[in-house]
Amino acid sequence: YLLGTRANIALQEIPLITEKSKNEIIYGYNSYFAKRQISETVLQKIERQSVTRPKAVAVSWEQNSLTYEELNEKAEHLAAHLQSQFGKSQQIIAVITSHSVEYVIAVLAILKAGYAFLPVDPEEAVNRIAYMLKDAGVVGVLTDQQEVLSRKDAVQTLDLRDPTLYANKNGRVERTDNLDALAYIIYTSGSSGNPKGVLIGQRSFSNYVDYAVDAYIKDSSDVFAFFTSISFDFTITSIFVPLASGTQIRIYKKSKQQYELHSIVEDNKATIIKMTPSHLALLNEYDLSKSIIRTM
Repeated sequence: YLLGTRANIALQEIPLITEKSKNEIIYGYNSYFAKRQISETVLQKIERQSVTRPKAVAVSWEQNSLTYEELNEKAEHLAAHLQSQFGKSQQIIAVITSHSVEYVIAVLAILKAGYAFLPVDPEEAVNRIAYMLKDAGVVGVLTDQQEVLSRKDAVQTLDLRDPTLYANKNGRVERTDNLDALAYIIYTSGSSGNPKGVLIGQRSFSNYVDYAVDAYIKDSSDVFAFFTSISFDFTITSIFVPLASGTQIRIYKKSKQQYELHSIVEDNKATIIKMTPSHLALLNEYDLSKSIIRTM
């Protein structure tokens, strides 16, 4: 019709589908609407689990585990130490670790202290890490990486493996839970230049976690696999959705011997895996007939 009435029409102006089909695809197929009353931060949801399910396993890795009570206690002690080092006003603390239990404790401690966290993969290029730390205005770094500790960064760096960080058992953590405060910063890949930081507020964070709990968690026995880089945005799901719902995180550490996805299938303890389409293609290589994975 357009070609018959407008001889000089530009190619980009020619619609490939009708307006009705376009509306159905954009608004019909994506019509997920839920009116949520956001009254708690994600941290408050997690802390409630430490009261209602204190002995339930919150995090496990290899043959080790932490209950919700133990995880909350470690994060509380670290938060007290952070406040003694960096003060009580909102600050941004970077976490540079592998996917590990130290990462889980660190991000919870940062939130407990009233700060926002910046997750950084230790395998990122040194100049990229330096750029992100400066751009975000980071005041401190928490890490379990010796290489990071050896660098002379402009900010204070604390070793998460140091037991004295968790020794402040009598320290009182002072914080005000504010849904309008900053929760964390995540950086883009920077494929078109310098990486760009995206600021995620507590309200948006809480709203997303509520949605994801409804979408992914089907049973109180669910176990969420944590195996991806902490710099990836969807790793946020693998950490905070299980903790906010009282289920379990299962950590799969990076190995030179085999890919983490192989470890997950072989271990056969995770019921939920958050993954990319490329990960999904790799699953075709495995026999999943006896796997307990039920959500991907």
